[in-house]
Amino acid sequence: MQSLQKINNAPGTEASDVCAFMLMKRTSYTHVFFLSLLTPLLLCGCKRTQSGDFAAFFVQEVAAYGGYRPATNAPVKLSARWTIQSDTNGFQIHLIGTRFAEVESLLNQTCGPPVFVTTNTHGQLDGLYNATQIGVALHFFGEKDGVGILCLRRQVF
Repeated sequence: MQSLQKINNAPGTEASDVCAFMLMKRTSYTHVFFLSLLTPLLLCGCKRTQSGDFAAFFVQEVAAYGGYRPATNAPVKLSARWTIQSDTNGFQIHLIGTRFAEVESLLNQTCGPPVFVTTNTHGQLDGLYNATQIGVALHFFGEKDGVGILCLRRQVF
């Protein structure tokens, strides 16, 4: 906090510091929001392990929660092993041993470009699709042993 105060006292840095602080604050709120929605998925729902063509499975699963694909071509097959846990509001998938680039490519084929892809505080890649883009909120992120995907049904507030 002391270094932030020193930077704020330097002439001409006030506006950029405020923008950086607001961006960090917004990112923190986004993570808190996703974690609050993720908690029920972790506490309830059935968890099962599957393997096979993940692309076909994923398209079908997203559609079951109200998602749609703007792309009209069929996604390229992605052979993988994954665990899925779901409830009425969405699902959580962990692809085991799958690289982030493969999942990102699949998502680009099926959903178009994401709102963002960035590196999170753990040094892992992290991306997001908005529900206005594809009908569901989709958060995908690198893990030490694969890739995680969270899908949440569009909510009416």
